[in-house]
Amino acid sequence: MTTKHSQKQDLRQKFLARRKEISAEDQKISAVAAFDIFFKNVFLPAGGIVAGYWPVQGELDDLPLLIELMVRQHPCALPHVPAEKTPLVFRAWDKDAPMATGKYNIAEPVTGAALIPDVVLVPGLAFDRKGHRLGYGAGFYDLTLAALKKEKQMLAIGFAYEEQL
Repeated sequence: MTTKHSQKQDLRQKFLARRKEISAEDQKISAVAAFDIFFKNVFLPAGGIVAGYWPVQGELDDLPLLIELMVRQHPCALPHVPAEKTPLVFRAWDKDAPMATGKYNIAEPVTGAALIPDVVLVPGLAFDRKGHRLGYGAGFYDLTLAALKKEKQMLAIGFAYEEQL
C-alpha cells in the first residue's frame, strides 16, 4: 500500500529530475519570459516589497527580476530560515548584500532588516493550476504564507518553469 508521504516523495523525485533536464539555454529563456510576464501582470504600489529566493538545484532564476525591481525603487528580500517548523523571515537584500550559507545550504543575507512583503515569489518542485504547490517537504512556505496573510494582504506567485506544472 502506497502512503500519501511516499506518493509525495515520488512526485518530488519526478519533478526534480524533470527540472534538471531543462537546458541552460532554456533556463535563461524561461527567466526572461517570467520577467516579462511579471511586469505585464503584477501591479506593485510605489515602494511595494517583493520577496524572492536564492535559486538552487536548477530553480527558475528570479535574481534578475529582483535586481530590476530594485532599480524601480522596490525593496526586495530573500528568506532566512530561523528554525525548524517556523515561518521564514524575509531579510532586505540587494546584489551587494553579504551572503552566507544558511540551513539547507542555501545562500541567505547575513544582515538586513526583516521585511513583510507585498509579493512573494515562491519556488517549488511542482504546481497545479489551482495554486497548489509541492515543495521540498519542510513546510516553510506553507507556514510563512499563512503567517504573512495574517499580517497584511499579499500576493504569492509560484515561480517555476512550465515543465513544473
